[in-house]
Amino acid sequence: MPSSAASDVYKRLVDLGSLSTDDDLLLAYISQKILIAIEDSNGRGEGLHFDEIIQLLESPGINSEDIDEAISWLLQNKEIIEIERDVFVVNG
Repeated sequence: MPSSAASDVYKRLVDLGSLSTDDDLLLAYISQKILIAIEDSNGRGEGLHFDEIIQLLESPGINSEDIDEAISWLLQNKEIIEIERDVFVVNG
């Protein structure tokens, strides 16, 4: 089950009333998946490395560029933070 932080971000991303024409539902989906993956890894207290995120999420419909874009969006919106090079945790 997604945590409340992941659910809050997803709700904010897919609230069609707040989406502009530039918003991307694939970006919203990937961002939520990244938050869930990072939160699941936080049980170990280490964060999640970019390469691990790629391994978990990359599929025929989702490529590494999509994942990188979603991570950038999450960083810009302060939903995640980078604790060391290419290692991310949920902010808060």
